[in-house]
Amino acid sequence: MSLRPKLRIPSDLKDIKGWRIAYSIDLGYCEVDPGVVENTESALEVFRELGCSVEEVDLGWTWATLSAAMNHLGHLFGTMVGSELGRHRFLMTNYARAFGEFARTTSADDFVDAMNVVGEMYEKLGPILEKFDVFVCPTTALAAVPADHDSTVSGVQINGVDVDPMVGWVMTYPFNMLSRCPVMSVPSGRVETGVPSGIQIVGRSYDDVSVFRAAAAYEKARGWLDTPANRPGL
Repeated sequence: MSLRPKLRIPSDLKDIKGWRIAYSIDLGYCEVDPGVVENTESALEVFRELGCSVEEVDLGWTWATLSAAMNHLGHLFGTMVGSELGRHRFLMTNYARAFGEFARTTSADDFVDAMNVVGEMYEKLGPILEKFDVFVCPTTALAAVPADHDSTVSGVQINGVDVDPMVGWVMTYPFNMLSRCPVMSVPSGRVETGVPSGIQIVGRSYDDVSVFRAAAAYEKARGWLDTPANRPGL
């Protein structure tokens, strides 16, 4: 799976003044918590202060992305986990069991359909990344779910709207499927409960260096652990 020539990330990353930053708060279809929205907008302001132009874009993605993700991940991860259900069912989490059982309902046709959706998604994102240097969106639509959240029995609401309890509050899975696009998550702030939220910086296919440059510039401008309030207690 290795690429040639070997990718090297420079230790001295240049600034990003003059870069064009594309962003979407909701990827076109997600419900996003107001605190996450506020922190994302604050993070985008940092890029403006770094001399970047920041522009909202329309990806044209829909909830079909979620369905494709479930078939994609279910057919791969779920099939792997499902092979262990017979022997180790009672050692697994409910989440892992659910994925394994879901895999039994998917087919090769479902997986191919999911890959077609991935292609359609990149038809929208690819041209945007040719026009802009990186793309930014929230990492998750909620800063956090309860620590004991069980997606097989507990629901999740955002803005009073029921979302898929397994991945409906997560905004990373589209880029898990678009796996040739490098992605890095960096902190964007804290929501009202004190829990940190994040943004994702998405780069052109195989352009890891640009993602590192954007993240390093952002981190230098807003050092997370350089802020005493953000340092974990001992």
